[in-house]
Amino acid sequence: MSQMTQFVSGVDIGGTFIDAIVVADEDQVSVWKVSTAPDDFSEGFFGSIAEVAQKMGLSVGELFGNTRKPAYRTTVDTLKLEILA
Repeated sequence: MSQMTQFVSGVDIGGTFIDAIVVADEDQVSVWKVSTAPDDFSEGFFGSIAEVAQKMGLSVGELFGNTRKPAYRTTVDTLKLEILA
């Protein structure tokens, strides 16, 4: 049985777009930009993961199950604070 590639993945949720990045084997970098779901950011997060997995030819379980280092951040709250200031 061959070993599945290990990934480092990151998701950044912004007010308009979600940026997703997956690094495979330390040198293959893939970047995607998908629309944000402003009513439910968790929907946008999981939707972006599903889209990335599909484009990579993987199931969400395969992508998450072989991600050794996940990262997440958002600029949405930062933008809200700037608007309120």
